Amino acid sequence: MLTHFLKTDSKVINSGQGFHSLLLATVDCVWCSVIGCTLSENYFLENEGCFLLLDLLEICSQDMQQNVLGCLLDLCCENPQTVKHILTWKGSKENVSAPHFFCKMWREEERQMGVRRQPSGAIADPDYPLMGCLQMESGFYPQSACCASQAIVDVVENMRGKIYCFFCKLGFDDLPGLQMIDHITLVIIEKYLTFKSGEVWIEIVKELELENVEPLKDDKAVCDALLQRVKECCQLNMQFQLKLIESQKNMDALDEQELYAEIRENNRQKEMNQNSWAEFVSRTSSYNLLKAAKLRQDLSIDLSRLQKIYRNEKFFHNITMPKLGTTVFSGFHVQIEKITPLHMQHQIKENGEEKEQ
Repeated sequence: MLTHFLKTDSKVINSGQGFHSLLLATVDCVWCSVIGCTLSENYFLENEGCFLLLDLLEICSQDMQQNVLGCLLDLCCENPQTVKHILTWKGSKENVSAPHFFCKMWREEERQMGVRRQPSGAIADPDYPLMGCLQMESGFYPQSACCASQAIVDVVENMRGKIYCFFCKLGFDDLPGLQMIDHITLVIIEKYLTFKSGEVWIEIVKELELENVEPLKDDKAVCDALLQRVKECCQLNMQFQLKLIESQKNMDALDEQELYAEIRENNRQKEMNQNSWAEFVSRTSSYNLLKAAKLRQDLSIDLSRLQKIYRNEKFFHNITMPKLGTTVFSGFHVQIEKITPLHMQHQIKENGEEKEQ
């Protein structure tokens, strides 16, 4: 029954007829009644439940993606077979893989948050690699112990934490269907926990400064070491991303050169065909040119022989008929293609147009 509701047509989800609420209730039912029971999970997976959740995640609105992604993540954590289903899935809209789709969701989430990124998707601010505009504008201020900091609230408010958990289950290497921009994004996702812990330590240090609290010498050394470690990790990631971008540029340049080489080869073949046709016309139009071509052919045959004076040998067998007026290896039967003056004029006109181009 649950899989039947998950197969709802994507065109009616946002039609305002209650299908949106029905799907939310279905996802909640899967989350509460299926996940946690091994038999139900296996039956759900056998009926393509994981594929249906991924299809729903691809087409649903962003306010619904949080619930679907959380349900799918819990299913992935509870049942190891879910990982194989996720890696096998292909998108119904763009036929993309799940890792590519998750990287795309990450970039879209950061775009809405206003995280500073380079046009290539690489890190632009090594001091705050994950911080969005709202978090930057709110700044740092003292808070009570019962209040969650901005860095912790950020984990709950967006889907980056869930996407990071997905990749922890899927792995970060040998993932199918990734593009170069996905590899650049994956570098950031892999260090998400390190960068987030760095944000927390930055908040701790800033709050201590605002409250005029001077930490002990050892505590200050630990804080400085942790912040320096996070910053160095960020710089290493930026360098690795630059290497990926440079390698992509080199690959694009190589592909471009191969394309140009193919174009040149095609033009060379076309030019050779034109020259061959022009030579054929000249041979058939002038007897002197025909004799010269025949002489060149005989010379080429002589040069291909190991013995230079083979014609003077006792057992030499001459296979060329005397007074032969062709430049091909002929037998007693010759097939002649009739060329009319109209055909000659048309061919000469085509050759002239190609030379002008």
